[in-house]
Amino acid sequence: VFEKQREEIKKKIARYQQVSAANKIINRVLKGEPKTGLIWHTQGSGKTLTMLFAAWKLKKISELKNPTIIVVVDRVELENQLSGVFKNVELPYTAKAESIKDLKRKMAKDSREVIVTTVHKFEGIGKVLNIRENIVVFVDEAHRTQYGLLAASMRKALPNALIFGFTGTPIDKGLTGRSTFRTFCPSDEKYLDKYSIKQSIMDGSTVPIYYLPRLVSYHVDKNLLDREFLRITSDLTEEEQERVIGKSVKLKEVLKSKDRIENAAKDVAEHFKAYVEPLGFKAQLVAVDREACALYKEELDKHLPSEWSRVIYTPAQNDTDLLRKYHLQKDEQLRIARVDFQKPGNPRIIIVTDMLLTGFDAPIEQVMYLDKPLRDHKLLQAIARTNRPYPEKEGGIIVDYIGIFDNLMKALNFEDEDIEDVAFNFDELKKRFKNTLSELIQLFKDIKKDNTRSSLLQAIKVLEDEKNLTVFKEKLTVLKRLFETVSPDPFLLEFKNDYRWIIEINEAYNKFIRREEKPLYEYEDKTKTLIRESVEVYRVGEIPVLK
Repeated sequence: VFEKQREEIKKKIARYQQVSAANKIINRVLKGEPKTGLIWHTQGSGKTLTMLFAAWKLKKISELKNPTIIVVVDRVELENQLSGVFKNVELPYTAKAESIKDLKRKMAKDSREVIVTTVHKFEGIGKVLNIRENIVVFVDEAHRTQYGLLAASMRKALPNALIFGFTGTPIDKGLTGRSTFRTFCPSDEKYLDKYSIKQSIMDGSTVPIYYLPRLVSYHVDKNLLDREFLRITSDLTEEEQERVIGKSVKLKEVLKSKDRIENAAKDVAEHFKAYVEPLGFKAQLVAVDREACALYKEELDKHLPSEWSRVIYTPAQNDTDLLRKYHLQKDEQLRIARVDFQKPGNPRIIIVTDMLLTGFDAPIEQVMYLDKPLRDHKLLQAIARTNRPYPEKEGGIIVDYIGIFDNLMKALNFEDEDIEDVAFNFDELKKRFKNTLSELIQLFKDIKKDNTRSSLLQAIKVLEDEKNLTVFKEKLTVLKRLFETVSPDPFLLEFKNDYRWIIEINEAYNKFIRREEKPLYEYEDKTKTLIRESVEVYRVGEIPVLK
């Protein structure tokens, strides 16, 4: 498909998981039984486009007699976002149900459109709207709203429709609790199609997520966190979990204490300036509630230019002066999230508590500063804001101020196989850097690292072997990204000379063999800085030598 994005037109081709899911949906619709199915594709794997490809293909199958496709979401912003994508690719006869009355009218007149609607527009319908069997319903974020009266109304209104759920984080709260699997899967099937976190990372559809536990002084006492949140929220919905946080006076007192906010905000600013801003990436700061968002903004402005950060939360009529100070109109919030935050420039950090934690994609976002208790699918969805690929992005990073990653498995409450590779400790990046550097050094194991013309010429001779050159360039690409991500961690000091030597070999090869005239063009800022601080250029057969 060709999608219009602002002033650009981008060609988008279905990935194999999208082809697989779309074809399985087509086959089930053609058979007519069973009338449900679950598409379990991890966050960031392109579920919106999967629905689009499936819808387009369904509309082209003459045997289905021009089916009606209904795409159901659970929030207005998702409705606008998804209908915008469908409109931008010019999928024929796409429409948005503007109201309950409009949805009823479309069904009553037997519309054959692709209709995008919120599930809330089925509220109170209580009767059959259309009995046709060639109605296909795609439910986005299927783990959230498909267990109560709204879901029942939707199914009653369309009794013969085929209904497919799409989610990256299915819920299973046991035999008596909510279960995405029971809702969408036939009794002998766990899912119609699955695309896991591990597959997504291996394919490059998403990047790995690394968590960085912050100093224990920032963390909430483990007993308090367990008693006030983890223990009592294991079987609760997102909304119920939010209410628990809202009522937990002790937890909020700790998280919003003056000293803690001051120290954590200073740490956020220092981390952002050292690790994130030099690479051109952006970040979210997730605070426990709206007041905490405002408090963080006040403190961040003492350490960073005020235009670097913006607060986005839902305003309320009885808000305090502090909260009113950061009220924004809806259209300004949308502009910040959909336009300004998507590209280089300000704002560099957005401060939120609930908004933009789900259904929000900004590939330029690399870091999430997490200072709010989250668990289960909401935790998975939140941290996945950082896993979209972007040039030179080695991975997403979660800086954990709450201590939730101290017991990640308990916080997620999923089967181990379902969340394999969901997040890695930041130390894994350091191990990868050390191992990759060691592998590169091994290529030149018989050469003395003495920064002479002779040693460089010997290294270049090693790279004359095409196999060696391919390995060298591939591993160097990985090494450079790892260095940029980990720097300026003191861990790197131990390997500084070896890293310089590898860069020196690369520069010598590029200049001496390839005759490239743009030294350092292939490096990011932190590596360039390292080289400029340690390069003494003198003529040794046109080869630069590092100190």
